[in-house]
Amino acid sequence: MCACSVLADWKLAVTFNDGLSGMVDMCTLVHQDNAGVFKPLRDVAFFESAYLEYGAVTWPNGADISPLAMYKAIKRDGIWQGDDELC
Repeated sequence: MCACSVLADWKLAVTFNDGLSGMVDMCTLVHQDNAGVFKPLRDVAFFESAYLEYGAVTWPNGADISPLAMYKAIKRDGIWQGDDELC
């Protein structure tokens, strides 16, 4: 992954090295009862602290998303909604 931009409503716009781009919708994952490591992302300022580390979208608490899982879903559907494989 070569680019990630934070959007409103717990969404990200991502672009992969081959030019594929799409949307990541984290809203359901972040707000579910068993959000685990993603629970701190409910704080908008914390969610906005997302950065790329080794090609993965990552947050300061160590939460990250598998770029391969996102790539597969975005290639298939144009969006990754947090219901696909996380790691």
